[in-house]
Amino acid sequence: MQADAVAAAILDQAGQELAGITSAVRRTLFSPTEPVAAHTIGGVWASQRLRGRFQLLMELDGTTSVLPPTHQPAYGALLEAIRLASDPH
Repeated sequence: MQADAVAAAILDQAGQELAGITSAVRRTLFSPTEPVAAHTIGGVWASQRLRGRFQLLMELDGTTSVLPPTHQPAYGALLEAIRLASDPH
């Protein structure tokens, strides 16, 4: 039973750390009142506990929404490849 409590604490801490990082990026790129959608992409979000902690913390400001991915991960890689291919330098 103690192992379950330790695992839960690790997932809660991970959700909190990811929310802190995402909040820092949000503050850098957007104004505090601007609505922002944060999309969770990747296998780490399969943990309902981690995702729930992250979503709770991110949505506290009332302007951030946590949403599932809109596209597959390969879509971002394709956009980056197109960007690099069109860069004249």
